[in-house]
Formats: sequence, structure tokens, C-alpha cells
Amino acid sequence: MNRTAVAILATIAALTLASCSNPGSEPKATGTVTKTPELSATQKRAVCVDAWSKAIDRWNADTDALLNSDPYKDAKPAECGGLPGQAGMYIEALQARNQANQDEMQACLDDPTCTAFPLP
Repeated sequence: MNRTAVAILATIAALTLASCSNPGSEPKATGTVTKTPELSATQKRAVCVDAWSKAIDRWNADTDALLNSDPYKDAKPAECGGLPGQAGMYIEALQARNQANQDEMQACLDDPTCTAFPLP
């Protein structure tokens, strides 16, 4: 659902920008203006936690960036702009990523053919 909300907002923004690209060649709209519905606080929090999770994945993919920076200080996701409780959302995303990693490891340990995590 988080990705759906972001996709809808991105589509609306793209259509808005496209309609403003060449104002002289298009007729003026005379219809009703529809406003984008505001996301609820819960939806905003979910989008922010998802953005933190993606940022954590990027840092894990680039070990040098992780070791040479303070991820929380250096890269707050734009989706979280102005929301209170950033530290809590970062921790929530980190816990979700840790749980996903533990689940992946357990699935591999349960599968005798798995070689993703070689054990001695």
C-alpha cells in the first residue's frame, strides 16, 4: 500500500507537470479542479519507514558509504520531510530489515540445498 500511494502521487505530479509544459498550445481547462487527497498520518509514517528501509538497503550495498558516514544524520529520506519521530521510524525500518535478514537466514538453514550462507 505504501508503494501504491507513492506511485499515485508520482503519477499525479507527472501529469501536472506535463500539462504545464507548453501552455500556449493547449486550450485552457474549464472543468473542475481535483485536488490530490492528503495522506493520513499513518500513511505518511508508513511511507517514511519504507524510505528508511530502502536507504538502509542502499547503505548495506555500499559498505564504504556506511563506514564513512552517519546514515541517520547524513541521509534522511525526502519522504520523511518534517515528520516528527524520525529516530523511531529509522529504528522501525532497521528492525524490519533485521527481521527480513533473519527470516532469509532461517529459510536457508532449513533448506539443505541452500548455499547462500555457507557454514563451516
